[in-house]
Amino acid sequence: MSYGGRQAVLDRDQFHHNTLALCAFYRAQGLARAEKQVLELSRLTATTASVRTEDRLFDAAGGLIAEWEHVYLLSATADGIKVVAALPDNELHAWRELGTPLGG
Repeated sequence: MSYGGRQAVLDRDQFHHNTLALCAFYRAQGLARAEKQVLELSRLTATTASVRTEDRLFDAAGGLIAEWEHVYLLSATADGIKVVAALPDNELHAWRELGTPLGG
């Protein structure tokens, strides 16, 4: 991940732990449903692409909790297409604007 001028590289176990913590955070915010829509897909080379998505989280009543755009760098590997970089700046900004600890 690259965010706020910093980079973080997670191995498989760290990624799993981070994903569990992120899901727990979302549940604590009242998440009942999430949407992710691809806004743009750009081929950069024969084996890499960038994708920009819109993420929206909703509570049980259908109310919007938060939304942001997210950017990923993808690469074709022997195991299929993998995310090689995630740029979560907009998500961190969205949560910070809501006064939540993820953005803090």
